[in-house]
Amino acid sequence: MKFARLTAFFLTLTAPALTPMLAHSADWTPVFEYLEQNKTGDDGALIGKLMDNIFVENLHSGNYKKINPLTNYAQHGNYPITTPYKEDLLPAKAYKDSKQDLPLKAVIPLKNATLYGYPLKSLTYEYYCFECGGVGFYATLAPMNNAQFQALKQRVHFDKEPDYVCEGAGNSASLERDNKGVYVVLNVGC
Repeated sequence: MKFARLTAFFLTLTAPALTPMLAHSADWTPVFEYLEQNKTGDDGALIGKLMDNIFVENLHSGNYKKINPLTNYAQHGNYPITTPYKEDLLPAKAYKDSKQDLPLKAVIPLKNATLYGYPLKSLTYEYYCFECGGVGFYATLAPMNNAQFQALKQRVHFDKEPDYVCEGAGNSASLERDNKGVYVVLNVGC
């Protein structure tokens, strides 16, 4: 009986301390559901708002190497998106390289986030063509074994959509894998 009262007392003291840690993790699956066959979601609104608030607007000045390309939101990890997702986002890191085809990339590390039941490590936004406005966006999941990857591919089926910019039609997103992780790559342009 004393043990039960002591346990209840301990849980009463520790529950408030544990609750904030649990409240900061989010399942990002609903954010990506709009890309899947026969599913609905926010039609990409949250991802769009996040993308709109990563890079500053004057990137096209041709002077992007001399400025900090990240918005204040991205620099501080305080993005104007809804809770619980905003709690998972850390400050972005920008990578610039004029010698590569990809002139600018922002990587947003995440904490405690999941996607399709697997740990979600980061979101990456690439600006690869200033002249044509070409961008890329992908989510990086933790590395997984082949059986896990095949199970994920069996469970998640992305929608086919017409591609009016490029020739033909393609999927709204794809699953890709290498030794660093698994990627949900959004097809947002040529």
